[in-house]
Amino acid sequence: PFISNQAASMGKLVMGKTNNNDDRIQFAYELAFSRLATNNEIYKANEFLNKVSNNSPNQQWSIFCQALLASAEFRYVD
Repeated sequence: PFISNQAASMGKLVMGKTNNNDDRIQFAYELAFSRLATNNEIYKANEFLNKVSNNSPNQQWSIFCQALLASAEFRYVD
């Protein structure tokens, strides 16, 4: 529940930043990883968001942010 709540909050923050999905993805990557997303990551993120498009926009971004928070890059310092 903690991660779900944090992902929902992050998703709302990302959605409030801009209306452009590519910019939202960049912002989410900056929040999660302190770096910009690569072009390939943006492409894959858009594909992912399209796959969960049957959900509300809030849910879409919450799911996407939860995926970022669950990633190995978020959990481990390189």
